[in-house]
Amino acid sequence: MVQSCAICLSQCNSPVSTPCGHIFCQICISEHILQSNGFQSFCPTCRENFPIGAPELQHPPRSFHQFVLPSIRRVFLDTSPDPEVEVLKRRLKMAEDRLEQQSRSHALTISRLTRQLEFEAMKKRHEKERAALLEKIYGKEKYESLRDDFYCKPSSSSLSSVTNGVKRQRSDSSGDLEEDRKPSPSSFSLPVLTRSVASTSKPRISVTMYPPHHSAKPLTLEHLDKLIREARQALKSLSQPSTHFYRIEC
Repeated sequence: MVQSCAICLSQCNSPVSTPCGHIFCQICISEHILQSNGFQSFCPTCRENFPIGAPELQHPPRSFHQFVLPSIRRVFLDTSPDPEVEVLKRRLKMAEDRLEQQSRSHALTISRLTRQLEFEAMKKRHEKERAALLEKIYGKEKYESLRDDFYCKPSSSSLSSVTNGVKRQRSDSSGDLEEDRKPSPSSFSLPVLTRSVASTSKPRISVTMYPPHHSAKPLTLEHLDKLIREARQALKSLSQPSTHFYRIEC
């Protein structure tokens, strides 16, 4: 059994015992005794006084010498370790190793979880940024679409309405013009060019007006132009010697 010194709190080196039975290192108890008055000292553990003078063996009888002992005497201790202590030491070592292993495992687990949490946070942040970017792009596209609709469709519709209005106005004005130009059936008569040629006289041109038929169509600019061309052709053919009658009808 290993004995520890109460002064230096370590394993006893050259152990000695006091009269009260407490064990100390020889060097430690010697330094403690040197601090006393030289006649007596006290135990550092229980504070019991004991003399420090060496007894003289020449005065007592020899038969009592075996009972005269010094105050500080040398002791011999068994320093072999106790089996139970060794078992406890092994268990303590195993527990310390297991604790260290668990600490490393916990540190690795915490590090892995920390990285995973950081990755999840970064992923969520990237998803939010992506959603914000997509929303911004969608808003921009919607704005451009609305802008194109505002600048293109209303302009085309307004232009078409203006064009339709102009066409309608032109058609109304042309209709009014045609109505103004169209003569009444009662007062309109068709001209007929007649040429009579005598043998000894110059050709004479006479124009006869006939009332129009009830089934005649209303005159238009194209029809009038056609009538004028036919009249010109009739005038050009008046130089012929025969007598012809030309009628221009609507």
